[in-house]
Amino acid sequence: MWPVVSDDLMVSGGGGIAIASDELRAQVHRLHRLVDDLHGVRHQLAGLRARLSPADLRAADAPISALAAEQELERAASLVTSVALRTHGLVVALRAAITAYGAAERTAENLMQRASAAMGYGMGILAPLVMLQMLPVLGITAAAAVIASVAGAGRSTGSDSDGGSLLLSALGLWIRDNNELLTNPAVVALIRQAVMSSDDVVGGLARLPPGLAELLGDEGLHLTGLSTTAALLALVTHGLSTADAAVVRVRGGAGTRGTPAMSIADRAARIPRPTVAEPQQIRIDRYHRPGQSDSFEVYIAGTVDFGLMAGAEPWDMSSNVEGLSGLPAGSYLAVTEAMRAAGVTADSPVVLTGYSQGGLMAALVAASGDYRVEQVVTFGAPAGQVEIPRQVPQLAIRHSEDLVPALGGSDISDHTVVVERSLFDDRPVPSTEVVPAHEIRFYEETARLVDDADGPELLAVTERLRAFSDGATRVESRSYVASRVPVAAPVSAGGR
Repeated sequence: MWPVVSDDLMVSGGGGIAIASDELRAQVHRLHRLVDDLHGVRHQLAGLRARLSPADLRAADAPISALAAEQELERAASLVTSVALRTHGLVVALRAAITAYGAAERTAENLMQRASAAMGYGMGILAPLVMLQMLPVLGITAAAAVIASVAGAGRSTGSDSDGGSLLLSALGLWIRDNNELLTNPAVVALIRQAVMSSDDVVGGLARLPPGLAELLGDEGLHLTGLSTTAALLALVTHGLSTADAAVVRVRGGAGTRGTPAMSIADRAARIPRPTVAEPQQIRIDRYHRPGQSDSFEVYIAGTVDFGLMAGAEPWDMSSNVEGLSGLPAGSYLAVTEAMRAAGVTADSPVVLTGYSQGGLMAALVAASGDYRVEQVVTFGAPAGQVEIPRQVPQLAIRHSEDLVPALGGSDISDHTVVVERSLFDDRPVPSTEVVPAHEIRFYEETARLVDDADGPELLAVTERLRAFSDGATRVESRSYVASRVPVAAPVSAGGR
């Protein structure tokens, strides 16, 4: 396993304006407790002095040492008051510094977004001219792709022979060869800005007036944005797809007895890792408590198939695109069907935990308002633009070098607690993975650090999750496998 590089967690939350390391937030929390303790000591000293006043000591003919002790009590009380005031001043200063840093970060982000929006609009305006100049190159490339596809048709038994898969394979090889560049936090930040400006490119292509494009976009009324671009991409891929109309079928496995999840790391470990031998994408734990309604924990896997054209596997790139666009993604339909089959109702308390695409689907389920969601926990999820209701707490864990969350754009839910960790500050980037910072094993490491953190925001999250699983006398765990099937094929009712 690749060694842990950094244990420093950057936390933002409470409106998204206060950003600081967990250690700094923890120090503020400790200083605040110290102020409370000092006030308690001051009250105790005041009580002692009230019971042993100088008049009482003289009336009792107390020795000189008792009078000296009373004077020391007075000096101690004065010293404690002074320390308490200075500590409180330090707390105020640190909180102001955290808030000012957050405000500066938000201002810089807004300025960068406006600049990238203007650049995207300009690219949209110039795109037709650039494409015209590149037509000869594109023709040669397309011909080569057709020749390669025809040549490989006799050898291929799957969908990998289509042009889209060839393109994705080439893209995957390029990313693998350049993973160190794409793992740079600065490049990841640029990718996030480019994603957020995709609607401005569309505005430029459509020749909208600049003011109107800005008014409709993220800088104005938010009528267009990442979801608009994703919807256009989804429509294009659906139009190019030759697959028959399909529905999602969900099959549940046998239930097993288990134990409740007691930590964030425990929840990360329960997220399914689909393989050919074990293709389950969803796990649901049902908590039984005497005299109470059952509660549920839902764990959702990440992307399995990176093909853009919808196939048998619902956890594919088409579901990512559909999820970002607000269209009914295959994996979303699978999750809600598995929840129904597991017995989840609109009134059932639910905690949703997801990794990558699973985190996006968890956020979408919470945003639907159809369920009583008590907490959402995501790891490396492209879910920034999913607006979750304020009454639903969300913890988003991501790595600074992970480009997958950047593909979901900037955070729109300002109450989300975001934990960010840098993995490769002082170590070389692993060359064995395409996007190493997105590997779930690293997110499991970060989850353990979050469990050990003592900042107030993270303590509140961990305590809330612990309270959710406390008191369960029996836990029944069940895994689900989802697949797309042609409409004409019989569909089981929840896999039962």
